[in-house]
Amino acid sequence: SLTNVVKCGFGVVCGLNVAEVLCSGDDRITAASGVDSPNPRQWVRIQLPTGVVLDRLSAGGAFMCGIGAPNSPDQDARGRVLCWGNNTRGQLGRGPGVFPGQVVAPVLGNDRFVAVAAGPGHACAARQLDGEGFCWGDNSLGQVAACQLGQCDVGFSPQARGLTVDPRQGALAPVCGIKPDGTTFCWGDSFYGQMGNGTAGTGNFGQNYRAPSEVPGLKFK
Repeated sequence: SLTNVVKCGFGVVCGLNVAEVLCSGDDRITAASGVDSPNPRQWVRIQLPTGVVLDRLSAGGAFMCGIGAPNSPDQDARGRVLCWGNNTRGQLGRGPGVFPGQVVAPVLGNDRFVAVAAGPGHACAARQLDGEGFCWGDNSLGQVAACQLGQCDVGFSPQARGLTVDPRQGALAPVCGIKPDGTTFCWGDSFYGQMGNGTAGTGNFGQNYRAPSEVPGLKFK
């Protein structure tokens, strides 16, 4: 049984069972089991690097990310974000180029994190030291870094998002974060008013690409 946590993504379900990660569904994720053409209706055990135990999971668009548990035998893995699955938009955080998504591996850099949140084609994580938010992957809507229409591309490695969230709570979503005082900031596209600050786009789709902006008048946990 999956005793710890279950995460549902786009066509896939993964769960933590003590020191194991098991998944069912999308073969871009289940391929990390090493099983040749796994049955999408059956659970398979994901092959983690030697000495790595994950204690958090987040499901994105055909990719998964987790954080190395404090009890990982491999001390270097503790607090590291490791991802696997689809990498068409750099969402595995391993730098430019083509990487085998069936291999579970850490994102670039030596930072340690307390929370990870995966979106459709990008992911963000809160740094253990101070709660600073970092993002990587698809930046077509300004999810990873502020950009202007026609100048947004891909962030192949973790980039500081310009927001510090509560490191104790790991208060982070793919495009929003909560600060220690409960104020919430969101970033990226605001065509439909996603920023929650009273702005919305007009004209061409996706013309608003914004840095973290406070959601006014509300506080969250």
